[in-house]
Amino acid sequence: MKKNVTVKKDNPNCKTYAEIAKIMTEGGDRMNHNSVRNHITKGFTKIIKSISDNYELNYSADNIKRIAQSEDFQTSIIELMKRENNEVKH
Repeated sequence: MKKNVTVKKDNPNCKTYAEIAKIMTEGGDRMNHNSVRNHITKGFTKIIKSISDNYELNYSADNIKRIAQSEDFQTSIIELMKRENNEVKH
């Protein structure tokens, strides 16, 4: 079951920023949906910036942010992590 971060309401397997904020708050980390979005975007932005720099892609800050917030990018990262996790277990 996919659980990528998104604001799309039409995918029942996704969590919205508000849903994640509620889970975090219930777990003891007070958070609102804007904070969740900002933390997630910041984390993915660091990954993309590093890739851009290492491969001399020279993406602009706007391009990096757009990619970081893209559902396709987030889904790809999740799929890579799942694949790696399955390979480590076997």
